[in-house]
Amino acid sequence: MIVYFLIDTSGSMEGAKIGALNDAMTNILTELRDVGDEQLSVAVLQFSKTVRWMTEKPRPASSFEWVPLEANGMTAMGQACMVLAKCFAEDPVSNKDAIVVLISDGYPTDDFDEGIDTLMSTLSFQSSKRYAVAVEGADISALARFTGDASSVYFVSNLNDLTSILSDMMPVAINDTNRVTDDVAGKDEDDDEWA
Repeated sequence: MIVYFLIDTSGSMEGAKIGALNDAMTNILTELRDVGDEQLSVAVLQFSKTVRWMTEKPRPASSFEWVPLEANGMTAMGQACMVLAKCFAEDPVSNKDAIVVLISDGYPTDDFDEGIDTLMSTLSFQSSKRYAVAVEGADISALARFTGDASSVYFVSNLNDLTSILSDMMPVAINDTNRVTDDVAGKDEDDDEWA
C-alpha cells in the first residue's frame, strides 16, 4: 500500500503554515513507521510554481526521512494532478490500494480542470482512498472535487490541529483499505450472493 501526500508549498504557505506542515509530517511519518507494516510505502509530491517528488519513487514508511519543505511561488495543483495521474497510469498494480492526501491553503493557479480530469480518468485513482486537508484560505470546491466527497475534506482552523487531523485520518484510511483488501482476498470464487 502506498500513501501519497500532495503538498501545497506555494508562497501563501510561507511562515507558520509551512512550519506547522513540516512538524505535522515529521510526526505522521513517525506514526506510520510505528504501524510496522512492511508493505506500507510513502511518496510526497510538492507543488508550487513547479511540481516535484521528494524521493524518486515511493519509499517504505520504515525508512522514509522527512526533508523540511519551503514555501514560495504559485499553486500548480493541476500540474500536480497530471504528475500523479502519470504515476498511477504507469503502475496501476502498486497503486490499487493507494491512499492520497492533498494538503492546500490556496486556489489552483494553473489548469486544475485538465489536471483533475486526467487524474480521475485513471482507474487506480478512482478506487483510491482520497482525503484533503484545507488550511485557511483553501479552495474548498477544488479539494472536494479531488476527494470526490466533501465529507473527506478536513478543515484546519488552528495550525496546531494539523498533526492531530493527520493522526486521526491515517489509521482510519489504512484500516479501511486493509479491510477492503482482506474482504476481497477472503472471498471464495464460488461465493454468489444470488445463489
